[in-house]
Amino acid sequence: MRFTVVEVFLTDHWPLKGLDLRGREVLDIGAYIGDTALYFLAHGAKRVVAVEPHPAAYKEMMKNLELNNVKDRVVPINAAVGGSKGYTKIPIDISVSDAGGMNALRYRDETTSGSYVEVPIVVLEDLMGYLEEPYMIKLDCKGCEAEILHKSSDRLRMFQAILMEYTDMLRLP
Repeated sequence: MRFTVVEVFLTDHWPLKGLDLRGREVLDIGAYIGDTALYFLAHGAKRVVAVEPHPAAYKEMMKNLELNNVKDRVVPINAAVGGSKGYTKIPIDISVSDAGGMNALRYRDETTSGSYVEVPIVVLEDLMGYLEEPYMIKLDCKGCEAEILHKSSDRLRMFQAILMEYTDMLRLP
């Protein structure tokens, strides 16, 4: 069992006090292994759009969604989220455990040596197309938060609730 499952379900890491997710849609940026998507569904969300850039973590998320019989209520997306569209490089030698702390945008403009996989970078506007009535967004993407806040503030206003774990890993121009 991954530590994040304990953190999410037992420590109130993502406090939902005062939020009623019943029948609501949630956008989960930095979905990791699907632990938060499952948490939001367990608290009544009717649908979660779960975005995870690391291919191995995404694969584990897909397995967790299947094991919990919720694949019909989650839209999984294997991509990074940033301020502009493009591609980023994800080193494949980063374990799933280490992927939870990885900045997916770190290598987008660098020439990397070693083994990596290119993953698309999508913008918040792209993700809004998966939501009919957005209610809550969770941002925990180890550095992409700054770009999303800077470039997509108009889209963020469409959500009634924003949960965010901010990591200042990227500098804005």
